[in-house]
Amino acid sequence: MSTRRLLQAAVDLIAERGYERSTLVAIGERAGYSRGLVTGRFGSKENLLWHLLERHFIQWSEDRLDPELDQLDVPAALTLVLERTRQNVHTVPTHMRALYSILFESLVLVPEIRERVADMHRQHRATIERLLRRGIAEGSVAASVDTGALAGVWVGAFRGIAFQWLLDPEHFDLDGALTSMAQVVTGALSGPTPDH
Repeated sequence: MSTRRLLQAAVDLIAERGYERSTLVAIGERAGYSRGLVTGRFGSKENLLWHLLERHFIQWSEDRLDPELDQLDVPAALTLVLERTRQNVHTVPTHMRALYSILFESLVLVPEIRERVADMHRQHRATIERLLRRGIAEGSVAASVDTGALAGVWVGAFRGIAFQWLLDPEHFDLDGALTSMAQVVTGALSGPTPDH
Protein backbone atom coordinates (compact mmCIF):
# COMPACT_ATOMS: atom_id res chain seq x y z
CA MET A 1 0.00 0.00 0.00
CA SER A 2 2.81 2.44 0.81
CA THR A 3 4.28 2.08 -2.70
CA ARG A 4 0.93 2.88 -4.28
CA ARG A 5 0.45 5.92 -2.04
CA LEU A 6 3.97 7.17 -2.78
CA LEU A 7 3.48 6.81 -6.53
CA GLN A 8 0.12 8.55 -6.39
CA ALA A 9 1.66 11.37 -4.36
CA ALA A 10 4.42 11.66 -6.96
CA VAL A 11 1.85 11.79 -9.78
CA ASP A 12 -0.13 14.51 -8.01
CA LEU A 13 2.90 16.65 -7.20
CA ILE A 14 4.54 16.32 -10.61
CA ALA A 15 1.25 17.25 -12.28
CA GLU A 16 0.99 20.32 -10.01
CA ARG A 17 4.61 21.47 -9.80
CA GLY A 18 6.64 19.62 -12.41
CA TYR A 19 9.39 17.11 -11.72
CA GLU A 20 12.13 19.46 -10.54
CA ARG A 21 10.04 21.03 -7.76
CA SER A 22 8.64 17.69 -6.57
CA THR A 23 11.15 16.72 -3.90
CA LEU A 24 11.34 13.40 -2.08
CA VAL A 25 10.44 15.24 1.11
CA ALA A 26 7.31 16.71 -0.49
CA ILE A 27 6.34 13.36 -2.03
CA GLY A 28 6.75 11.61 1.32
CA GLU A 29 4.74 14.27 3.13
CA ARG A 30 1.97 14.18 0.51
CA ALA A 31 1.75 10.40 0.96
CA GLY A 32 1.85 10.70 4.76
CA TYR A 33 5.31 9.15 5.08
CA SER A 34 8.83 10.30 5.86
CA ARG A 35 11.51 11.07 3.31
CA GLY A 36 13.39 8.08 4.72
CA LEU A 37 10.67 5.73 3.54
CA VAL A 38 10.74 7.21 0.03
CA THR A 39 14.53 6.95 -0.15
CA GLY A 40 14.48 3.45 1.33
CA ARG A 41 11.87 2.29 -1.15
CA PHE A 42 13.30 3.85 -4.33
CA GLY A 43 16.84 5.01 -3.56
CA SER A 44 16.55 8.27 -5.48
CA LYS A 45 14.04 10.57 -7.08
CA GLU A 46 15.17 9.40 -10.52
CA ASN A 47 14.45 5.75 -9.60
CA LEU A 48 11.03 6.72 -8.25
CA LEU A 49 10.38 8.57 -11.49
CA TRP A 50 11.32 5.60 -13.64
CA HIS A 51 9.24 3.25 -11.47
CA LEU A 52 6.33 5.62 -11.99
CA LEU A 53 6.79 5.60 -15.76
CA GLU A 54 7.06 1.81 -15.86
CA ARG A 55 4.20 1.05 -13.53
CA HIS A 56 1.66 3.66 -14.53
CA PHE A 57 2.32 4.16 -18.19
CA ILE A 58 4.46 1.51 -19.89
CA GLN A 59 2.88 -1.43 -18.08
CA TRP A 60 -0.62 -0.03 -18.68
CA SER A 61 0.09 0.08 -22.40
CA GLU A 62 1.60 -3.40 -22.49
CA ASP A 63 -1.13 -5.01 -20.37
CA ARG A 64 -4.26 -3.19 -21.51
CA LEU A 65 -3.71 -1.58 -24.89
CA ASP A 66 -1.23 -3.65 -26.90
CA PRO A 67 -3.22 -6.94 -26.74
CA GLU A 68 -6.30 -5.17 -28.14
CA LEU A 69 -4.33 -3.68 -31.01
CA ASP A 70 -3.50 -7.14 -32.32
CA GLN A 71 -7.22 -7.98 -32.58
CA LEU A 72 -8.11 -5.02 -34.81
CA ASP A 73 -7.36 -4.03 -38.37
CA VAL A 74 -4.70 -1.34 -38.55
CA PRO A 75 -6.90 1.76 -39.10
CA ALA A 76 -9.10 0.64 -36.18
CA ALA A 77 -6.04 -0.05 -34.01
CA LEU A 78 -4.65 3.43 -34.62
CA THR A 79 -8.05 4.94 -33.88
CA LEU A 80 -8.17 2.97 -30.61
CA VAL A 81 -4.82 4.44 -29.50
CA LEU A 82 -6.15 7.94 -30.16
CA GLU A 83 -9.43 7.27 -28.38
CA ARG A 84 -7.73 5.77 -25.33
CA THR A 85 -5.49 8.81 -25.13
CA ARG A 86 -8.53 11.08 -25.35
CA GLN A 87 -10.30 9.05 -22.63
CA ASN A 88 -7.26 9.21 -20.35
CA VAL A 89 -6.98 12.98 -20.71
CA HIS A 90 -10.60 13.33 -19.61
CA THR A 91 -10.73 10.58 -16.95
CA VAL A 92 -7.23 10.77 -15.42
CA PRO A 93 -5.91 14.21 -16.40
CA THR A 94 -3.51 14.32 -13.45
CA HIS A 95 -1.80 11.13 -14.64
CA MET A 96 -1.53 12.48 -18.17
CA ARG A 97 -0.12 15.82 -16.98
CA ALA A 98 2.44 13.98 -14.86
CA LEU A 99 3.41 11.65 -17.73
CA TYR A 100 4.04 14.44 -20.19
CA SER A 101 5.76 16.63 -17.60
CA ILE A 102 8.19 13.78 -16.97
CA LEU A 103 8.75 13.18 -20.67
CA PHE A 104 9.42 16.84 -21.43
CA GLU A 105 11.52 17.57 -18.35
CA SER A 106 13.67 14.48 -18.89
CA LEU A 107 15.12 16.15 -21.97
CA VAL A 108 16.99 18.76 -19.90
CA LEU A 109 16.35 18.39 -16.18
CA VAL A 110 16.62 14.64 -15.64
CA PRO A 111 19.58 13.37 -17.69
CA GLU A 112 19.67 10.24 -15.52
CA ILE A 113 16.55 8.89 -17.22
CA ARG A 114 16.89 10.52 -20.63
CA GLU A 115 18.15 7.34 -22.32
CA ARG A 116 15.32 5.32 -20.77
CA VAL A 117 12.78 7.84 -22.04
CA ALA A 118 14.44 7.77 -25.47
CA ASP A 119 14.17 3.98 -25.42
CA MET A 120 10.50 4.25 -24.47
CA HIS A 121 9.96 6.44 -27.54
CA ARG A 122 11.84 3.95 -29.71
CA GLN A 123 9.51 1.23 -28.44
CA HIS A 124 6.44 3.37 -29.20
CA ARG A 125 7.67 3.98 -32.74
CA ALA A 126 8.44 0.28 -33.15
CA THR A 127 4.90 -0.65 -32.03
CA ILE A 128 3.35 1.72 -34.57
CA GLU A 129 5.75 0.57 -37.27
CA ARG A 130 4.81 -3.08 -36.63
CA LEU A 131 1.15 -2.14 -36.96
CA LEU A 132 1.81 -0.34 -40.24
CA ARG A 133 3.77 -3.27 -41.63
CA ARG A 134 0.92 -5.57 -40.70
CA GLY A 135 -1.43 -3.19 -42.48
CA ILE A 136 0.70 -3.40 -45.61
CA ALA A 137 0.61 -7.21 -45.45
CA GLU A 138 -3.18 -7.18 -44.94
CA GLY A 139 -3.80 -4.56 -47.63
CA SER A 140 -5.19 -1.78 -45.39
CA VAL A 141 -1.99 0.29 -45.71
CA ALA A 142 -0.38 1.15 -49.05
CA ALA A 143 2.91 -0.62 -49.76
CA SER A 144 4.44 2.78 -50.60
CA VAL A 145 4.04 4.05 -47.01
CA ASP A 146 7.36 4.68 -45.25
CA THR A 147 6.49 2.89 -42.01
CA GLY A 148 9.42 4.27 -40.01
CA ALA A 149 8.75 7.86 -41.03
CA LEU A 150 5.01 7.62 -40.38
CA ALA A 151 5.64 6.04 -36.96
CA GLY A 152 7.91 9.00 -36.16
CA VAL A 153 5.23 11.45 -37.27
CA TRP A 154 2.69 9.61 -35.10
CA VAL A 155 4.77 9.79 -31.91
CA GLY A 156 5.87 13.36 -32.67
CA ALA A 157 2.29 14.50 -33.23
CA PHE A 158 1.21 13.01 -29.91
CA ARG A 159 4.02 14.78 -28.08
CA GLY A 160 3.33 18.09 -29.83
CA ILE A 161 -0.37 17.94 -29.04
CA ALA A 162 0.39 17.03 -25.42
CA PHE A 163 2.88 19.88 -25.11
CA GLN A 164 0.33 22.44 -26.28
CA TRP A 165 -2.29 20.99 -23.92
CA LEU A 166 0.11 21.26 -20.96
CA LEU A 167 1.22 24.75 -21.94
CA ASP A 168 -2.19 26.30 -22.58
CA PRO A 169 -5.04 23.95 -21.61
CA GLU A 170 -7.68 26.68 -21.52
CA HIS A 171 -7.06 27.79 -25.10
CA PHE A 172 -6.00 24.58 -26.83
CA ASP A 173 -8.60 22.26 -28.36
CA LEU A 174 -7.14 18.87 -27.49
CA ASP A 175 -10.10 16.89 -28.80
CA GLY A 176 -10.05 18.77 -32.09
CA ALA A 177 -6.30 18.25 -32.46
CA LEU A 178 -6.61 14.50 -31.83
CA THR A 179 -9.48 14.25 -34.33
CA SER A 180 -7.43 16.10 -36.95
CA MET A 181 -4.44 13.90 -36.21
CA ALA A 182 -6.59 10.83 -36.84
CA GLN A 183 -7.72 12.27 -40.17
CA VAL A 184 -4.16 13.10 -41.25
CA VAL A 185 -2.80 9.69 -40.30
CA THR A 186 -5.72 7.82 -41.87
CA GLY A 187 -5.14 9.79 -45.07
CA ALA A 188 -1.43 8.92 -44.97
CA LEU A 189 -2.20 5.18 -44.90
CA SER A 190 -3.03 5.33 -48.61
CA GLY A 191 0.53 6.44 -49.37
CA PRO A 192 1.94 9.52 -51.09
CA THR A 193 0.11 11.12 -53.97
CA PRO A 194 1.67 10.55 -57.42
CA ASP A 195 3.32 13.97 -57.59
CA HIS A 196 5.15 13.60 -54.25
